Amino acid sequence: MIIEVIVRVSYCSKRFKDGHSLQESIPINGIRRKKPKLQTMLFISHTISSAVNGGKVSFTQNPLAINYTEWMAFTRYSISQLKWTLYEKPTLRNDYVDGKLNEEWERLHSILNDTWASMERDYIVI
Repeated sequence: MIIEVIVRVSYCSKRFKDGHSLQESIPINGIRRKKPKLQTMLFISHTISSAVNGGKVSFTQNPLAINYTEWMAFTRYSISQLKWTLYEKPTLRNDYVDGKLNEEWERLHSILNDTWASMERDYIVI
């Protein structure tokens, strides 16, 4: 719980400091409001905490020292991080690149049309 509170408060304060509104800065994922940066920060934090817990269990040789809630949170965030990394991020990146390419094609098309129109005008005058 401490990890969740620290990461979410840090995320909210950073976003608010960067000029986002308070509503945009609230670190709660909704059904349609995914915050990949927050998810990645939580995943990294739970990964570190799970690794520390695994080291503690290994060092003390005490299987009762396993923090099950931490491992369940790590598993939950691992699944969402895999989904983001393998499916959602490449899809968004491809959509962004396609949009930029289409903008450049449109710009090139308008430049060529303007050039062609000026060439036709110059030939008509001659």
